Amino acid sequence: MNEELFLHLAEIGGVYVGFGALISLRSAEAREPHARGYLRGIVWMGSGVVLLALLPVLMVGYGLAGHALWVVCAAVAAVVYVAIVVMLNRTPELSGEYESRHRAYGLAFMSLGAPLHLAIAGTLLVILLGVAPAIEPTLYATAVTAVLAFATWTLVMLVWDPLPPKRARKAAAVRAHGQAPTSGASSSAMGNHAARPRPSAGRHGSRARRVRAMTGSRTGGGAR
Repeated sequence: MNEELFLHLAEIGGVYVGFGALISLRSAEAREPHARGYLRGIVWMGSGVVLLALLPVLMVGYGLAGHALWVVCAAVAAVVYVAIVVMLNRTPELSGEYESRHRAYGLAFMSLGAPLHLAIAGTLLVILLGVAPAIEPTLYATAVTAVLAFATWTLVMLVWDPLPPKRARKAAAVRAHGQAPTSGASSSAMGNHAARPRPSAGRHGSRARRVRAMTGSRTGGGAR
């Protein structure tokens, strides 16, 4: 068994866990349901890589070796991976993901996700059946590497998003709806102001004549 290889895989998985946690804490886009779901998958798969990579190193200390060692590790890996897949599929943020987002996005994700699923399931099944005991360490390392590759692909799909964030779409919609009533209200106010009748020149003239007549009568009365 190449212990150094498994230790390096565990280190890389730990980097993915820390990286996903850092993004979820520092990035504003991580608050979007789509981003939260994919970050959760990255953290879970990274944690699974750490566990599965350190498992054979730990089991050797308990005296397991040969086919028994890899059968135990493959059984644990199968349970862990199935649990991760089930939890991700039951995550509310990812329910209906491929139906609600761009179709090309889902097809691109499954173009590599499906082969990785088959690689993980196939290598673990070969170990459990004992078909190729001579290469079981390599098969197990392949399964763990495939889980790590799945986490990497999930991170790539998180970065590549053909649709703008939901928050940006909502803000754009609010701005669009908010500007229309404002412009309409201003135009209607201008229309009302323009339609308001102005006092005619005749009224002003008659009022001025009445004022002058009253002033003249008061002046005449004072002279008498």
